[in-house]
Amino acid sequence: IPCYHAREATDAIKPILGDYYREDGTPIVKAFLKVHRECKFIGGLNGVQFYRPGQRPQQQPCGSNARTS
Repeated sequence: IPCYHAREATDAIKPILGDYYREDGTPIVKAFLKVHRECKFIGGLNGVQFYRPGQRPQQQPCGSNARTS
């Protein structure tokens, strides 16, 4: 969803999600800085992916098929 339709999309999905809808009231700049400071990498490329704190895995050369875990 393009960012300029985010509010309309949020308003449309809230009734569908009901009690499952969650909202973080953190200002966007503060949230961005926190993620930049604390979340450094995503482990693996398969399945559900989560940002993980700590040091990034070893860098792979561009075009490499090797994956880090």
